[in-house]
Amino acid sequence: MSPALVFKGVSFSYRDAPVLRDLDLAVRRGAFFVLIGPNGAGKTTLLKLVAGIVRPDAGRIEVLGRDSANLGPRQRAGMIGLVAQSASEDFPFSVAQTVLMGRAPRQGPLGTASDRDRQVAGQAMQACRIEHLAGRRLGELSGGERQRAFVARALAQEPEVLLLDEPTANLDLSHQVLLMDLMEELRRERSVTVVMVSHDLNLAAMYGDELLLLKDGRPLAQGPPGVVLEHRVLEAAFGCCLLVDQGPLAAPRVTPVPGRFLRGPGRG
Repeated sequence: MSPALVFKGVSFSYRDAPVLRDLDLAVRRGAFFVLIGPNGAGKTTLLKLVAGIVRPDAGRIEVLGRDSANLGPRQRAGMIGLVAQSASEDFPFSVAQTVLMGRAPRQGPLGTASDRDRQVAGQAMQACRIEHLAGRRLGELSGGERQRAFVARALAQEPEVLLLDEPTANLDLSHQVLLMDLMEELRRERSVTVVMVSHDLNLAAMYGDELLLLKDGRPLAQGPPGVVLEHRVLEAAFGCCLLVDQGPLAAPRVTPVPGRFLRGPGRG
């Protein structure tokens, strides 16, 4: 079986500023693949390239064995779901309408929602625990509620590849766990390939089966959490002092060390 995603010599720049540099990468189908690294490392750009929002300056991207450059918007939307980093506050639709939009790639030319479409959208809202918000407009919701509505819209697409850009940033702890458990369930039970950008290294360690650490558009490390989350590698990437040990759930645990703990007594 071919990988879900393949990058072959992919480079991308915003104007004259290189963001990704000659990247070679393969993501296996059914993986929970987490992109980590400092701001500006190229993580979000990598997702945008897969989603077709931007095109590479050089190189080739394959999605489920197909050349990404040859995928039309409808084909791409039938294969890939994207949850962007920020949830819009002025999206003038209700939660139910927003989630049902995820069914558009599955509908006929008239775009009429079927009973099946409404069923899938309802199941997506239930999975994200927002069915009680179905009639509310997005502008009336908290940031976390809006984020869950956009996750539900992506789930309603029934994608084979799900891209998530810092999906837990606006969520409280219970909803972080809810979302991450849901992604793990999709991966395990439906073989959905989950590719997620996260600044939370500990969530990445607990859920990711493979991590890619990027800095300045280039990979510094790739592999399981126990290999990538090594303190010397992380300190080189983030430029700060870090403690890495094994947490109580047998996953690596990363703790940033504040400067106050590095200074000796009486040194201010």
